[in-house]
Amino acid sequence: MIVKKGGNRIDSKHLEELTKTIAERNGTTPEAVRREMEAARNSAWDTDDSSARGRQKVLFPAGKPQLSEFLEVIAKEIKKA
Repeated sequence: MIVKKGGNRIDSKHLEELTKTIAERNGTTPEAVRREMEAARNSAWDTDDSSARGRQKVLFPAGKPQLSEFLEVIAKEIKKA
């Protein structure tokens, strides 16, 4: 799930629609968009930065999140900033 404007959550169907829209706007496929999102999450997760690792433990105490959870939490954090 990710958060839409107004705090409403988006289920996996809406996440698919979002990746499709991003793909159309960028001349690529939804699968490529999802792969890039997963690569970004993996890159963030695999960092050696101790500060980032500490933040991950706070934001994701259960460990490496699913992509939808990662996007939801990151969206909330960006909204706070």
